[in-house]
Amino acid sequence: MSARVFAVAAAVLALAAVPAAARQASAGSLVVKDTHMRASLGNNPNTGAYLTVTNRGAAKDRLVGASCACAARVELHEMSDVGGVMKMKKVDGFEVPAGGQLVLAPRGKHLMVFGLKQPVKTGDMVQMTLRFEKAGAVTTAFHVMNDPGATGGGGHHH
Repeated sequence: MSARVFAVAAAVLALAAVPAAARQASAGSLVVKDTHMRASLGNNPNTGAYLTVTNRGAAKDRLVGASCACAARVELHEMSDVGGVMKMKKVDGFEVPAGGQLVLAPRGKHLMVFGLKQPVKTGDMVQMTLRFEKAGAVTTAFHVMNDPGATGGGGHHH
């Protein structure tokens, strides 16, 4: 019996490690990691998603779009402080510098997910496809978290 319990415990631990490993994807010289999405607030059909892209190549690239079967559309947005008021605007892309990183985080550059087909809950995994100008499309899993911006001052909902 104890060997069986051990085997079940080992299987559970192995499965628990899968989401972290599944949250890294590559496209050309780009590595996408730390992908996470804010859990829905009530019936709000919109949320934010965040990630880090590391460019291991010698040429810059651009994140130019994203899509998700879970929502009507995904837009690239950035927030800025204008006279003490946070303003959000849609942009057409984010540069991924050669040998550098692009970080999308709450209260800054981020993906805005509009028209969720159903609420996303903490612990869910959501597939999203990112489109890069040179590296092309890469599909990766986003881990849904209650407050991915807890260390950075929260996110926003539109």
